[in-house]
Amino acid sequence: MLPLMREYLKKVRVSEEILSEATVTGGQVMSAHNAEQHRLPQFNYVRNGSSERISKYAAWKTDQATLRAQIHKLATASHSEKLSVPKAPTHLIPSCEFAEKVAGSSRRYQVLFIERDKTVYLGVNMDVYKSALSKTGERKAGGTRVMWAAEPATYSVPIHACEVVKVCVLQRVGEEEPNAWLTSCVEQANLVDPLLVRSGVIGVAAVEKIVSRDGVLKLTLPPNTDTVLKLLQDRPSHVK
Repeated sequence: MLPLMREYLKKVRVSEEILSEATVTGGQVMSAHNAEQHRLPQFNYVRNGSSERISKYAAWKTDQATLRAQIHKLATASHSEKLSVPKAPTHLIPSCEFAEKVAGSSRRYQVLFIERDKTVYLGVNMDVYKSALSKTGERKAGGTRVMWAAEPATYSVPIHACEVVKVCVLQRVGEEEPNAWLTSCVEQANLVDPLLVRSGVIGVAAVEKIVSRDGVLKLTLPPNTDTVLKLLQDRPSHVK
């Protein structure tokens, strides 16, 4: 009984601001934001040691600049000057992350434009895997080598530090709801390296409304999403 009473008194003193939570727990208590900022440098430091990943990120950034110039030119030619070109994501957000409530849900469903096999499709970002250092193993001929791995993240990860994302393909609902897109637990899912040029993430779409029911996820996207998708598919590198 005594331990329970002590715990209760500790909570009372914290609520009265007589004692700090750090004093009660015996250590520093960080907010969710500070905890995330604490974790990011840890795996950023590890990933920055990979010259291959740094080069891949640089190539992706260059392709992003070229892509936006091409889309602007295509939009001008098709008299769609007011069309907003999708922005390149700076962070990749898993579906398990919560944020401010957005029209029907408090989850942060991130919709990505993905390139694959000379076409472009829309997908919901379900899982994010950050770059990580797993262990040091022995070579057959002696010495050591560094082994890279990917670890699941429950928070948004900078795109340059992301190893792979799992996306569920979105399908159009139909003419009755032209701005609605569907996916479900039985829909096709792809593992995508976001930094692969011509086969990775090329943009992010805004989500206006979310409806999740009976294992089916319905997202309402901006009215011009179809036009943007067509322009991305018509960029010069995709013309056969």
